[in-house]
Amino acid sequence: MTTTLTRTLFRNALAATLVAAAALAAASARADFPYPTCADAGCADAADFGAYLLLAPGELPNDFPLTDGGTWKYLPETGMNVTGAWQVTTGRPDVVAAILDSGIRWNERDLAKQVWLNLGELPLPSGCASRDCNGDGNGYVDDIAGWDFQDDDNDPFDIVDYGHGTGEAEDQVSEANDGGGLPGFAPSSRFLPLKVADSFVAIGSDFAQAVVYAVDRDVDLISEALGTLSASETDQAAIDYAYERGIPLIASAADEQSQHHNLPAALDHTIWVNSIVQQDGTIVTDEVNDLVNGCTNHGARAWVAISSDSCSS
Repeated sequence: MTTTLTRTLFRNALAATLVAAAALAAASARADFPYPTCADAGCADAADFGAYLLLAPGELPNDFPLTDGGTWKYLPETGMNVTGAWQVTTGRPDVVAAILDSGIRWNERDLAKQVWLNLGELPLPSGCASRDCNGDGNGYVDDIAGWDFQDDDNDPFDIVDYGHGTGEAEDQVSEANDGGGLPGFAPSSRFLPLKVADSFVAIGSDFAQAVVYAVDRDVDLISEALGTLSASETDQAAIDYAYERGIPLIASAADEQSQHHNLPAALDHTIWVNSIVQQDGTIVTDEVNDLVNGCTNHGARAWVAISSDSCSS
């Protein structure tokens, strides 16, 4: 019953979003990447993001080479038709995704402008020696740009060689028209880096704390590509805390190539996501683009399958 209700609520919300997007597309003007100023769009209200976040039909960012091996994921017929979605919106700079992972490499140019800063910590208050002038804060001292729940400090730096958390952020919100790599799927949106592990394997309690923190920071969605070494009522309670406040939690199915119920994705009130590939796969169905990726988990829990060159992360 709970699963049926969750899916009904999600589908109703998705339908409402699509209706709103269609109305927005009809009324809105063309946009630049990654996000122009209100003056550029000729709007009077700087918060009226709908007035300037559309991409002209047929226009693509200058760092989207069709010869790149990864662009198939973005295109109609072969992938998720992200380029078609960009005709409706490239995202909004007031929409923030909390990314629970291994943190962020601060020197990644295409992410530098995308980090959501905590304005409650900036600038330094007049006459104060620290940003948290009276020492009460929110319990997270100087949490200017996310938090490291593994080391309990304000620097969620990604130290792993393959940059797992950094890669998650690039896939989601990497800047467009910057001469760098491929843009993220929502290049005009922001992200909040929350480090919960050195890689994609976390302790459940760190995950739970990060979820609660993200909700209290009023993010719009939570993304995690994790496996946790433990799961408890606390983890489920944290997810429920987000669910009850209308914040979806997008959860990777994980990458054991099985029907293994990876945690925390297998807990209630998550949106469980696995992946498909373009021309190759280990579980063959009728259509080429329904081939399940060679390392993703699979099974009846899947809500969504995304196009991916690698795994469900």
